Amino acid sequence: MKTQHPHSAKPMKPRYPTKPPKSCLLAVGYCRPDNPLVYEYRPIGHFPTKTAAKQRIEELKQEAPDLLFLILETNPSKQAAVYQKFAAALKA
Repeated sequence: MKTQHPHSAKPMKPRYPTKPPKSCLLAVGYCRPDNPLVYEYRPIGHFPTKTAAKQRIEELKQEAPDLLFLILETNPSKQAAVYQKFAAALKA
């Protein structure tokens, strides 16, 4: 068997092309103290990647472990009413 030297080895290609990261909006739902089945959602901010948003979620979970979250893509369709409401609340 012939051994390959590092300078003669072919570079490996990834199996699938990598997609560019998508920016997103993070909203977090906090449980209401008077009704544990009702959550009130608040927009947290825009993040450059979903990974950055998930890091922020981990920080927030230290304060409120029972929170829920939504990660919404920044370029949604015009019918994305939930995104539009959170984005408007961030601008206000």
